[in-house]
Amino acid sequence: MKFSKSDLLFTSIIVLLSTLFSILFVRELNATIFRSGEKQLGTVIFKKKTATRKGGQTLRWERLKNESPVFRGDTLRTASGSEAQVFFLDGTSLDMYENSMLRLDSSSDLPELEILEGSLSLGSVAIDSQADTSRSIARVRIGDSVVEVDPAATVSFLRTGDQVTVDVTSGEARLVSDSGEETLIGENTEVVMNTQTGEASQTIREITPIYPAQGARLLDQRAQAGPITFRFTLANAPDARSQRRVIVDIARDSAFTYEAQEIPVTLEEGFAGPYEVRAPLSSGLWYWRARFESGATSSLRRLTIEQEGLPTLTHPAQDTVCSFKAHPPAVRFSWDSRRTVHSYILEIDNDPDFSSPLRSVRTERNSISLPALEEGIWHWRVRPQVNRELIHAPLSYPSRTFSVVKSRQMIAPTQLIPAHGALYQIGSARVSGLSFSWQPQDEAVSYDLALTDTSGEILFGPFSSRTSYRLVRPDEATIIQNAGTYGWKVRWQDAEGSLSPWSSVRPITAVDARDALSLSFPPDEYRVADSLTENMRLSWKTTVTQTVFVQFARDANFTEERREVPGLGDSILGLRFDTGRWYWRARTFNADGSVFLETVPRSFIVSPPLAQTRLLSPDLSREVLMRTAEDVSFSWAEVPGADGYRVALYYRAPITQDEEALLTDEIEADPVFEQTNHASTSISVPFSRLAEGHYRLSIQAFGLAGSLSTRLVGLRHERDFMARKLHRVELVSPSSGQRLSELGMRTDGIAFVWRNRTSPDTLELVLTKNGKPFSHGAVWKKGERRLTLTGLSEGRYTWTVRAKREGLDIAPVTPVSFMVTPVPPLPAATLVTPAKDAVFGPAELRGMKSLEFTWLPVSGATEYQFRLYQGLSKKPLLERSELTGTSVVLDDLTVLDRGNLFWEVRALRKNSGGKTERDGLVARQRFTIDLPKLTAPDAAGRKEYYGN
Repeated sequence: MKFSKSDLLFTSIIVLLSTLFSILFVRELNATIFRSGEKQLGTVIFKKKTATRKGGQTLRWERLKNESPVFRGDTLRTASGSEAQVFFLDGTSLDMYENSMLRLDSSSDLPELEILEGSLSLGSVAIDSQADTSRSIARVRIGDSVVEVDPAATVSFLRTGDQVTVDVTSGEARLVSDSGEETLIGENTEVVMNTQTGEASQTIREITPIYPAQGARLLDQRAQAGPITFRFTLANAPDARSQRRVIVDIARDSAFTYEAQEIPVTLEEGFAGPYEVRAPLSSGLWYWRARFESGATSSLRRLTIEQEGLPTLTHPAQDTVCSFKAHPPAVRFSWDSRRTVHSYILEIDNDPDFSSPLRSVRTERNSISLPALEEGIWHWRVRPQVNRELIHAPLSYPSRTFSVVKSRQMIAPTQLIPAHGALYQIGSARVSGLSFSWQPQDEAVSYDLALTDTSGEILFGPFSSRTSYRLVRPDEATIIQNAGTYGWKVRWQDAEGSLSPWSSVRPITAVDARDALSLSFPPDEYRVADSLTENMRLSWKTTVTQTVFVQFARDANFTEERREVPGLGDSILGLRFDTGRWYWRARTFNADGSVFLETVPRSFIVSPPLAQTRLLSPDLSREVLMRTAEDVSFSWAEVPGADGYRVALYYRAPITQDEEALLTDEIEADPVFEQTNHASTSISVPFSRLAEGHYRLSIQAFGLAGSLSTRLVGLRHERDFMARKLHRVELVSPSSGQRLSELGMRTDGIAFVWRNRTSPDTLELVLTKNGKPFSHGAVWKKGERRLTLTGLSEGRYTWTVRAKREGLDIAPVTPVSFMVTPVPPLPAATLVTPAKDAVFGPAELRGMKSLEFTWLPVSGATEYQFRLYQGLSKKPLLERSELTGTSVVLDDLTVLDRGNLFWEVRALRKNSGGKTERDGLVARQRFTIDLPKLTAPDAAGRKEYYGN
């Protein structure tokens, strides 16, 4: 297909527009808005990943660049795994942890913050000696209240929903309500607030964490990381001084569940601290706290540990000679960069101890060129500048030596790549060409590169280059696309036009490496029994003639226990490997020792015999108890690599067999129960169909042979045990339907009796009265078969027992019901005098001085109650109780009034303690006082008067 000029023009326009739109999209994605005319509050610096910002008058979130300005009204947020630090112009600093969001209030000149979500730490760090320090108080809004943080204080905030936790780790802060009321929050004090209700609670911590501080970022530059030191002190409070031990908790998460450590510290009497513990921790985020065993804890501390070594010096190499002809050369210095370093100080001196460096240059890059170094021997090193706290003493910085030499002759350049006798792949050369490089010459203005035959005769070139690098394209030299061996050489030219000698001819070989090397067997993740490794053949396919070397190591990076074995043809056989995971790969080498072809690593696992499992339940150190008609479940620990288990149960002897005889008994050949391919780690055995006696349990894991594994057999786990069947408790007395007198309950009580052929571990008497639970308070003691209760009152009762043996229920199936009948009352007394319905007129009363009430004794009574009533009145005229006799005398007859009167007697029976055991029926009789109505005397016709 041919393209016209219009097609080419249209295609070019499309490509140009696509490129332009892509550039605009990237600029828009990373745009940072700077608001002219608005007051800048500070700068945001990223500690980890990035943050986003939304302006006060926009809904658009913008991705921030490092050291972006922040303004009043901004909302800042960090995503998962991100951390940022905001430095305000007044010297205040704020750490924002992941998944956090805050708003900078625009209503105040002070940096007033509103926490919307997440975790933040507010402190005060002077980052600029010219900063305005007059604004000494930071304000954090929480609902309708404000927390004012002093300049020297450090305060952590955590907001979850409507709840905000304020933790003052050092210094002081004040909580100011909307009404203006102030509450001081001292050091090591925590306040929890609800933004909706305004409620707040304050807790003063009795333990103060000292080091590492909240939000600390620690750096370990050593090759072998060391332990981290933790320090805390105790408050001078009685509760703190009375404690005996503190636990230091360290974990990856704030709930102290992941990679958690608990380090106990014994407290010294009268010593408040500081106390110190050390713990080895790997890199990453950690949380720590200190707590008393009684439960009181310190505030939570968060720290980040990073491990990164000193920069490795790369150029110039040790003992490099930098020669020049006329002018001292510029020397390029380079080293590998470090993530934790914000700048580097390059020092150059002719004294190896660098006591007074002749040159000292600070740079944020990992390379720099310095001009006009004089002749001589020079020493150089790099001092990294980090913004983390070192957890060890500063290390000595590595240094290198090079020399600057003036030479009168032009020397041939030193070739670098490709190396002498190097191999390269034709496939890549056909597409990308072939690169050549050499050591740069300081006085060179150009270089010539030539491709030659092995004798040095130029076949292609020379190719000119102004740098010490030249890419030969496939269309410039067809020889690089063909298999075979040829050479290359290079020279340089100075500003005066002088040419240096050609370098020596370096031979290189082109190889067609398509599918040149690949692994065949075993496949990745192959599992082989340790006894079969010497019979395992490792094989590969190759089309090159170079010797194939096979590397083995414990890790995929081939650093642990690495060994290299030359292959014989296309395989290796007869190697012995220890158990565990091994990685292997095949490779061929170039002439300079560099790897030419290398396969992707594979792994195989040398497996020992599968582990012996461990029985989890039941506990076979004691006899196994079985309820009739129920199975017994056995469970064991999972064996890694097992595809299944063989479970067998052998009968050994009756339950009466003694232990000495058991030692000589042979196990029966056939198991009474067997599962040969059981997939899970638990099984139910139908012991209800088996006899009591001595048994042996055998569990053995196995792994199936397949395309990724040989057959694996595990070690057998065997346990001997005795099985005994359980019997439920039988209820004896009181029996079903039995009727018992309440009077007997009061005197003798009632005995609940049962039988148990199997002794229970726990037993509880369960009693109900009239269908509702009845609390009795009786406690069973092990070995007892009865419980006696007293004081059961009238009602219908149901009783049973809850009983267990080693967690198994052996309670009776059916409860028993019985009745407690009420106590019959004592009979009514026989009343004697005054007689029933007796009438007392003036004649009877005229000669009476008193009135005696008598009755006959009641059998069983210990005392009597007497009452006398006037008519239908409910208030007695006379009342006597605790009468032991059978009479009462009324001496004052004036209390009697004309009309009907009633008197009654009740018999009672009380025990020696004075408590009524039996009440009596009331005997009641009436008598009448019959007196005429009183009228005024008629004195007109009479001379005689009567009266008392």
